[in-house]
Amino acid sequence: MTGSGGDDYVEPAGERAGILQVIETGGAGGAETVLLEVARHLSLCGYRVVAGVGRRAWLAEKLEAAGVPVNVVRRGRRLDWRLVGQIMGIIRRERVNLVHAHLFTMNLNACVAARLTGVPCIATCHGLDDVQGARRRLVNRVIGRLASRIVAVSDFLRGELVNACGVAASHVVTIHNGVALEQFLSDNGSQRRAIREELGVADAWVVGAVGGLRAIKGHLFLVEAVARLAESVPNACLLLVGEGPLREELEARAADLGIAGRVRFIGFRDDVPRILGALDCFALPSLSEGLSIAAIEAMAAGLPVVVTASGGPSDLVRHGETGLMVPPGDASALSAAITAIRDDPDLARRLGAAARRKAEVFDVRSMVQRYERLYREVLGDSGWS
Repeated sequence: MTGSGGDDYVEPAGERAGILQVIETGGAGGAETVLLEVARHLSLCGYRVVAGVGRRAWLAEKLEAAGVPVNVVRRGRRLDWRLVGQIMGIIRRERVNLVHAHLFTMNLNACVAARLTGVPCIATCHGLDDVQGARRRLVNRVIGRLASRIVAVSDFLRGELVNACGVAASHVVTIHNGVALEQFLSDNGSQRRAIREELGVADAWVVGAVGGLRAIKGHLFLVEAVARLAESVPNACLLLVGEGPLREELEARAADLGIAGRVRFIGFRDDVPRILGALDCFALPSLSEGLSIAAIEAMAAGLPVVVTASGGPSDLVRHGETGLMVPPGDASALSAAITAIRDDPDLARRLGAAARRKAEVFDVRSMVQRYERLYREVLGDSGWS
Protein backbone atom coordinates (compact mmCIF):
# COMPACT_ATOMS: atom_id res chain seq x y z
CA MET A 1 0.00 0.00 0.00
CA THR A 2 1.43 3.36 -1.01
CA GLY A 3 0.48 6.47 0.94
CA SER A 4 0.43 9.92 -0.58
CA GLY A 5 2.55 11.05 2.38
CA GLY A 6 5.50 9.35 0.66
CA ASP A 7 6.01 6.17 2.69
CA ASP A 8 5.47 2.78 1.08
CA TYR A 9 3.98 0.08 3.24
CA VAL A 10 3.53 -3.58 2.41
CA GLU A 11 1.49 -5.54 4.93
CA PRO A 12 3.30 -8.56 6.38
CA ALA A 13 1.87 -11.84 5.13
CA GLY A 14 -0.47 -13.66 7.51
CA GLU A 15 -1.20 -10.68 9.78
CA ARG A 16 -4.70 -9.39 10.32
CA ALA A 17 -5.56 -5.78 9.57
CA GLY A 18 -4.51 -3.07 11.98
CA ILE A 19 -7.39 -0.82 13.09
CA LEU A 20 -6.93 2.61 14.67
CA GLN A 21 -9.89 3.81 16.74
CA VAL A 22 -9.72 7.56 17.46
CA ILE A 23 -11.88 9.99 19.41
CA GLU A 24 -11.39 13.55 20.66
CA THR A 25 -12.69 12.83 24.17
CA GLY A 26 -11.86 10.34 26.91
CA GLY A 27 -14.60 10.27 29.55
CA ALA A 28 -17.53 7.91 29.90
CA GLY A 29 -20.21 8.46 27.27
CA GLY A 30 -22.10 6.87 24.41
CA ALA A 31 -19.53 7.42 21.66
CA GLU A 32 -16.72 6.34 23.97
CA THR A 33 -18.61 3.17 24.88
CA VAL A 34 -19.12 2.28 21.22
CA LEU A 35 -15.41 2.75 20.52
CA LEU A 36 -14.53 0.62 23.57
CA GLU A 37 -16.85 -2.24 22.60
CA VAL A 38 -15.71 -2.34 18.97
CA ALA A 39 -12.04 -2.19 19.98
CA ARG A 40 -12.43 -4.82 22.68
CA HIS A 41 -14.33 -7.31 20.55
CA LEU A 42 -12.04 -6.99 17.51
CA SER A 43 -9.00 -7.33 19.74
CA LEU A 44 -10.41 -10.54 21.22
CA CYS A 45 -10.86 -11.82 17.65
CA GLY A 46 -7.16 -11.34 16.97
CA TYR A 47 -7.12 -8.05 15.07
CA ARG A 48 -4.43 -5.49 15.78
CA VAL A 49 -6.30 -2.65 17.45
CA VAL A 50 -4.77 0.59 18.71
CA ALA A 51 -6.58 3.66 20.05
CA GLY A 52 -6.11 7.43 20.13
CA VAL A 53 -8.02 9.39 22.80
CA GLY A 54 -8.19 13.05 23.74
CA ARG A 55 -7.27 12.59 27.37
CA ARG A 56 -6.25 9.92 29.83
CA ALA A 57 -9.44 9.10 31.72
CA TRP A 58 -12.16 6.42 31.85
CA LEU A 59 -11.85 5.31 28.23
CA ALA A 60 -8.07 4.91 28.31
CA GLU A 61 -8.33 2.88 31.50
CA LYS A 62 -10.94 0.54 30.00
CA LEU A 63 -9.06 0.12 26.73
CA GLU A 64 -5.78 -0.70 28.43
CA ALA A 65 -7.56 -3.20 30.69
CA ALA A 66 -8.77 -4.87 27.48
CA GLY A 67 -5.22 -5.00 26.14
CA VAL A 68 -5.67 -2.21 23.59
CA PRO A 69 -2.66 0.17 23.35
CA VAL A 70 -3.65 3.81 23.91
CA ASN A 71 -2.15 7.01 22.54
CA VAL A 72 -3.17 10.40 23.95
CA VAL A 73 -3.64 12.86 21.09
CA ARG A 74 -4.29 16.58 20.88
CA ARG A 75 -7.84 17.77 21.52
CA GLY A 76 -7.91 19.93 18.43
CA ARG A 77 -10.59 22.28 17.20
CA ARG A 78 -11.64 22.25 13.55
CA LEU A 79 -8.75 21.21 11.31
CA ASP A 80 -5.63 20.99 13.50
CA TRP A 81 -2.48 20.11 11.56
CA ARG A 82 -0.61 19.05 14.68
CA LEU A 83 -3.40 16.59 15.47
CA VAL A 84 -3.34 15.40 11.85
CA GLY A 85 0.41 14.84 12.21
CA GLN A 86 -0.06 12.83 15.41
CA ILE A 87 -2.60 10.57 13.75
CA MET A 88 -0.36 10.09 10.72
CA GLY A 89 2.47 9.10 13.07
CA ILE A 90 0.31 6.45 14.74
CA ILE A 91 -0.83 5.10 11.37
CA ARG A 92 2.77 4.62 10.21
CA ARG A 93 4.22 3.43 13.51
CA GLU A 94 1.46 0.88 14.19
CA ARG A 95 1.10 -0.31 10.57
CA VAL A 96 -2.56 0.71 10.53
CA ASN A 97 -4.72 -0.47 7.61
CA LEU A 98 -7.93 1.37 8.48
CA VAL A 99 -8.85 4.34 10.68
CA HIS A 100 -12.21 4.50 12.46
CA ALA A 101 -12.98 7.98 13.83
CA HIS A 102 -15.71 9.11 16.23
CA LEU A 103 -17.28 12.58 16.73
CA PHE A 104 -17.13 15.68 14.57
CA THR A 105 -13.64 17.12 15.15
CA MET A 106 -11.90 13.76 15.04
CA ASN A 107 -13.88 12.72 11.98
CA LEU A 108 -12.40 15.67 10.06
CA ASN A 109 -8.82 15.40 11.31
CA ALA A 110 -8.63 11.61 11.06
CA CYS A 111 -10.02 11.63 7.52
CA VAL A 112 -7.34 14.12 6.45
CA ALA A 113 -4.60 12.08 8.17
CA ALA A 114 -5.84 8.85 6.59
CA ARG A 115 -6.00 10.41 3.13
CA LEU A 116 -2.43 11.71 3.46
CA THR A 117 -1.15 8.27 4.48
CA GLY A 118 -3.16 6.35 1.90
CA VAL A 119 -5.38 4.34 4.24
CA PRO A 120 -9.19 4.28 4.31
CA CYS A 121 -11.15 6.03 7.06
CA ILE A 122 -14.62 5.41 8.46
CA ALA A 123 -16.24 8.34 10.32
CA THR A 124 -19.05 7.80 12.84
CA CYS A 125 -21.52 10.58 13.71
CA HIS A 126 -22.99 10.02 17.16
CA GLY A 127 -25.31 12.99 17.66
CA LEU A 128 -27.20 15.82 16.05
CA ASP A 129 -24.63 18.30 17.33
CA ASP A 130 -22.22 16.62 14.87
CA VAL A 131 -24.34 17.84 11.95
CA GLN A 132 -26.13 21.02 13.09
CA GLY A 133 -25.18 24.49 11.91
CA ALA A 134 -24.13 25.71 8.47
CA ARG A 135 -20.40 25.24 9.09
CA ARG A 136 -20.76 21.69 10.36
CA ARG A 137 -23.04 20.76 7.49
CA LEU A 138 -20.40 22.02 5.07
CA VAL A 139 -17.59 20.20 6.88
CA ASN A 140 -19.61 16.98 6.89
CA ARG A 141 -19.90 17.29 3.12
CA VAL A 142 -16.07 17.44 3.02
CA ILE A 143 -15.82 14.47 5.39
CA GLY A 144 -18.21 12.61 3.10
CA ARG A 145 -15.72 13.06 0.24
CA LEU A 146 -12.69 12.06 2.33
CA ALA A 147 -14.13 9.10 4.24
CA SER A 148 -14.68 5.67 2.75
CA ARG A 149 -18.02 5.59 4.59
CA ILE A 150 -19.85 7.68 7.17
CA VAL A 151 -21.74 5.79 9.86
CA ALA A 152 -24.83 7.27 11.51
CA VAL A 153 -25.97 5.73 14.80
CA SER A 154 -29.66 6.27 13.97
CA ASP A 155 -31.82 6.46 10.86
CA PHE A 156 -32.82 10.00 11.85
CA LEU A 157 -29.16 11.06 11.95
CA ARG A 158 -28.52 9.35 8.60
CA GLY A 159 -31.33 11.45 7.14
CA GLU A 160 -29.70 14.62 8.45
CA LEU A 161 -26.36 13.70 6.87
CA VAL A 162 -27.98 13.00 3.53
CA ASN A 163 -30.66 15.69 3.38
CA ALA A 164 -29.15 18.56 5.39
CA CYS A 165 -25.43 17.99 4.80
CA GLY A 166 -25.62 16.74 1.22
CA VAL A 167 -23.61 13.55 1.74
CA ALA A 168 -24.37 10.92 -0.91
CA ALA A 169 -26.94 8.43 0.41
CA SER A 170 -24.84 5.52 -0.88
CA HIS A 171 -21.98 6.74 1.29
CA VAL A 172 -23.88 6.76 4.63
CA VAL A 173 -24.84 3.63 6.55
CA THR A 174 -26.81 3.28 9.79
CA ILE A 175 -25.27 1.10 12.48
CA HIS A 176 -27.25 1.33 15.69
CA ASN A 177 -25.45 1.46 19.01
CA GLY A 178 -25.54 -1.76 20.98
CA VAL A 179 -25.27 -2.87 24.60
CA ALA A 180 -24.38 -6.12 26.35
CA LEU A 181 -28.00 -7.11 26.93
CA GLU A 182 -27.32 -9.99 29.28
CA GLN A 183 -26.22 -7.54 31.99
CA PHE A 184 -29.71 -6.04 32.15
CA LEU A 185 -31.99 -9.07 32.15
CA SER A 186 -32.03 -9.93 35.87
CA ASP A 187 -35.33 -9.66 37.76
CA ASN A 188 -33.81 -10.30 41.18
CA GLY A 189 -36.14 -8.73 43.74
CA SER A 190 -33.63 -8.92 46.58
CA GLN A 191 -31.07 -6.97 44.52
CA ARG A 192 -33.67 -4.27 43.87
CA ARG A 193 -34.39 -3.92 47.58
CA ALA A 194 -30.69 -3.78 48.41
CA ILE A 195 -29.79 -1.06 45.90
CA ARG A 196 -32.85 1.03 46.82
CA GLU A 197 -31.88 0.89 50.48
CA GLU A 198 -28.26 1.73 49.57
CA LEU A 199 -29.39 4.81 47.65
CA GLY A 200 -31.87 5.90 50.30
CA VAL A 201 -34.95 5.49 48.08
CA ALA A 202 -36.44 2.33 49.58
CA ASP A 203 -39.94 3.80 49.96
CA ALA A 204 -39.86 6.19 47.00
CA TRP A 205 -41.32 6.08 43.51
CA VAL A 206 -38.16 6.65 41.53
CA VAL A 207 -37.61 8.32 38.17
CA GLY A 208 -34.03 8.04 36.91
CA ALA A 209 -31.79 9.41 34.18
CA VAL A 210 -28.28 8.30 33.21
CA GLY A 211 -25.88 10.58 31.34
CA GLY A 212 -23.54 13.54 31.48
CA LEU A 213 -24.99 16.58 33.24
CA ARG A 214 -24.82 18.95 30.27
CA ALA A 215 -27.39 21.43 28.99
CA ILE A 216 -28.03 19.47 25.78
CA LYS A 217 -29.22 16.50 27.86
CA GLY A 218 -32.22 18.47 29.15
CA HIS A 219 -31.93 17.66 32.86
CA LEU A 220 -33.28 21.07 33.88
CA PHE A 221 -36.61 20.16 32.29
CA LEU A 222 -36.60 16.80 34.07
CA VAL A 223 -36.05 18.50 37.45
CA GLU A 224 -39.00 20.80 36.70
CA ALA A 225 -41.10 17.80 35.61
CA VAL A 226 -40.40 15.98 38.87
CA ALA A 227 -41.33 19.12 40.84
CA ARG A 228 -44.73 18.99 39.12
CA LEU A 229 -44.98 15.25 39.77
CA ALA A 230 -44.23 15.79 43.46
CA GLU A 231 -47.38 17.88 43.83
CA SER A 232 -49.48 14.71 43.48
CA VAL A 233 -46.97 11.98 44.34
CA PRO A 234 -45.57 12.64 47.83
CA ASN A 235 -42.91 9.91 47.57
CA ALA A 236 -41.63 10.90 44.09
CA CYS A 237 -37.85 10.97 43.77
CA LEU A 238 -35.39 11.76 40.96
CA LEU A 239 -32.13 9.84 40.65
CA LEU A 240 -29.49 11.46 38.42
CA VAL A 241 -26.55 9.25 37.43
CA GLY A 242 -23.57 11.05 35.92
CA GLU A 243 -21.33 14.07 36.32
CA GLY A 244 -20.94 17.26 34.36
CA PRO A 245 -20.75 21.06 34.36
CA LEU A 246 -24.51 21.50 34.93
CA ARG A 247 -24.58 19.85 38.35
CA GLU A 248 -24.46 23.04 40.43
CA GLU A 249 -27.18 24.66 38.34
CA LEU A 250 -29.35 21.56 38.69
CA GLU A 251 -28.85 21.51 42.46
CA ALA A 252 -29.78 25.19 42.67
CA ARG A 253 -32.87 24.69 40.51
CA ALA A 254 -34.04 21.76 42.64
CA ALA A 255 -33.64 23.92 45.75
CA ASP A 256 -35.57 26.80 44.13
CA LEU A 257 -38.42 24.42 43.31
CA GLY A 258 -38.45 23.05 46.86
CA ILE A 259 -37.47 19.49 45.88
CA ALA A 260 -33.79 19.43 46.87
CA GLY A 261 -34.49 16.49 49.16
CA ARG A 262 -36.16 14.58 46.35
CA VAL A 263 -33.26 14.78 43.88
CA ARG A 264 -30.33 12.41 44.37
CA PHE A 265 -27.09 13.16 42.55
CA ILE A 266 -25.07 9.94 42.70
CA GLY A 267 -22.32 10.83 40.21
CA PHE A 268 -20.65 8.51 37.75
CA ARG A 269 -21.34 4.81 38.37
CA ASP A 270 -19.81 1.71 36.84
CA ASP A 271 -22.74 -0.44 38.00
CA VAL A 272 -25.53 0.97 35.83
CA PRO A 273 -27.39 -2.40 35.60
CA ARG A 274 -27.74 -2.36 39.43
CA ILE A 275 -28.82 1.28 39.44
CA LEU A 276 -31.50 0.66 36.81
CA GLY A 277 -32.88 -2.06 39.07
CA ALA A 278 -33.76 0.63 41.61
CA LEU A 279 -35.92 2.65 39.20
CA ASP A 280 -39.65 2.63 38.53
CA CYS A 281 -39.35 4.75 35.37
CA PHE A 282 -36.52 5.95 33.13
CA ALA A 283 -36.47 9.37 31.51
CA LEU A 284 -34.39 10.68 28.59
CA PRO A 285 -35.05 14.45 28.51
CA SER A 286 -32.46 15.31 25.82
CA LEU A 287 -32.85 18.37 23.62
CA SER A 288 -30.78 16.63 20.92
CA GLU A 289 -29.77 12.96 20.81
CA GLY A 290 -28.08 10.54 18.43
CA LEU A 291 -29.02 7.13 19.79
CA SER A 292 -28.96 6.90 23.59
CA ILE A 293 -27.13 3.87 24.97
CA ALA A 294 -28.58 4.71 28.40
CA ALA A 295 -32.11 4.45 27.01
CA ILE A 296 -31.32 1.11 25.35
CA GLU A 297 -29.98 -0.17 28.68
CA ALA A 298 -33.11 0.97 30.50
CA MET A 299 -35.30 -0.74 27.92
CA ALA A 300 -33.23 -3.93 28.22
CA ALA A 301 -33.84 -3.78 31.97
CA GLY A 302 -37.58 -3.81 31.30
CA LEU A 303 -38.27 -0.28 32.50
CA PRO A 304 -41.03 1.92 31.11
CA VAL A 305 -39.24 4.81 29.40
CA VAL A 306 -40.16 8.39 28.61
CA VAL A 307 -38.02 9.96 25.88
CA THR A 308 -38.05 13.18 23.92
CA ALA A 309 -38.56 13.48 20.17
CA SER A 310 -34.99 14.72 19.87
CA GLY A 311 -33.74 12.72 16.90
CA GLY A 312 -32.36 9.25 17.52
CA PRO A 313 -34.95 8.18 20.14
CA SER A 314 -37.44 7.74 17.30
CA ASP A 315 -35.41 4.64 16.33
CA LEU A 316 -36.06 3.23 19.80
CA VAL A 317 -39.53 4.25 20.91
CA ARG A 318 -42.90 4.05 19.25
CA HIS A 319 -45.17 6.22 21.36
CA GLY A 320 -47.63 4.19 23.42
CA GLU A 321 -46.06 0.87 22.41
CA THR A 322 -42.41 0.67 23.52
CA GLY A 323 -42.43 3.84 25.63
CA LEU A 324 -43.81 7.36 25.73
CA MET A 325 -42.42 10.20 23.63
CA VAL A 326 -42.81 13.92 24.35
CA PRO A 327 -41.51 17.13 22.75
CA PRO A 328 -38.03 18.22 23.88
CA GLY A 329 -37.81 21.16 26.26
CA ASP A 330 -41.37 20.68 27.57
CA ALA A 331 -41.39 20.05 31.33
CA SER A 332 -45.20 19.90 31.43
CA ALA A 333 -45.41 17.15 28.79
CA LEU A 334 -42.54 15.27 30.42
CA SER A 335 -44.29 15.40 33.80
CA ALA A 336 -47.60 14.27 32.29
CA ALA A 337 -45.97 11.22 30.66
CA ILE A 338 -44.15 10.22 33.86
CA THR A 339 -47.38 10.70 35.83
CA ALA A 340 -49.27 8.46 33.38
CA ILE A 341 -46.77 5.67 34.07
CA ARG A 342 -46.96 6.28 37.82
CA ASP A 343 -50.77 6.23 37.85
CA ASP A 344 -51.27 3.18 35.63
CA PRO A 345 -49.27 0.09 36.74
CA ASP A 346 -50.70 -1.96 33.85
CA LEU A 347 -49.40 0.63 31.36
CA ALA A 348 -46.02 0.60 33.08
CA ARG A 349 -45.77 -3.19 32.89
CA ARG A 350 -46.91 -3.29 29.25
CA LEU A 351 -44.45 -0.59 28.16
CA GLY A 352 -41.62 -2.21 30.12
CA ALA A 353 -42.20 -5.63 28.57
CA ALA A 354 -42.39 -4.17 25.06
CA ALA A 355 -39.26 -2.11 25.69
CA ARG A 356 -37.33 -5.22 26.68
CA ARG A 357 -38.36 -6.99 23.49
CA LYS A 358 -37.40 -3.97 21.39
CA ALA A 359 -33.98 -3.75 23.09
CA GLU A 360 -33.07 -7.21 21.77
CA VAL A 361 -32.43 -5.57 18.39
CA PHE A 362 -29.62 -3.49 19.90
CA ASP A 363 -27.26 -6.22 21.07
CA VAL A 364 -23.58 -5.23 21.17
CA ARG A 365 -22.56 -8.32 19.20
CA SER A 366 -24.78 -7.29 16.32
CA MET A 367 -23.27 -3.78 16.37
CA VAL A 368 -19.70 -5.10 16.31
CA GLN A 369 -20.49 -7.57 13.54
CA ARG A 370 -21.93 -4.78 11.39
CA TYR A 371 -18.82 -2.66 11.91
CA GLU A 372 -16.61 -5.63 11.06
CA ARG A 373 -18.58 -6.26 7.86
CA LEU A 374 -18.16 -2.60 6.95
CA TYR A 375 -14.41 -2.84 7.56
CA ARG A 376 -14.24 -5.89 5.30
CA GLU A 377 -16.25 -4.09 2.61
CA VAL A 378 -13.90 -1.09 2.71
CA LEU A 379 -10.67 -3.12 2.85
CA GLY A 380 -11.67 -6.00 0.61
CA ASP A 381 -9.78 -9.19 1.38
CA SER A 382 -6.52 -7.44 2.33
CA GLY A 383 -5.45 -8.28 5.86
CA TRP A 384 -8.52 -10.34 6.82
CA SER A 385 -8.34 -14.01 7.57
